Amino acid sequence: MIQIRNVPDHVHRLLKARAALVGKSLSDLVREELELMVALPSPRELQQRLANAERFGMALSSADLIRHECDNA
Repeated sequence: MIQIRNVPDHVHRLLKARAALVGKSLSDLVREELELMVALPSPRELQQRLANAERFGMALSSADLIRHECDNA
């Protein structure tokens, strides 16, 4: 269970209104938003994944690849 304290009134009102617009309770809306949030890597996780990714080189530049495709179309 998560309990969030000191949520500013305007944030609470906006979340409650947004939940009402989609026919959900505030708890359901916030739970779904949290699930979406953790489904994606954080900026730090993404940075670490990229830093650990295997490097590769391309035989041709992007411009050369596009030029080749245009010439052979």
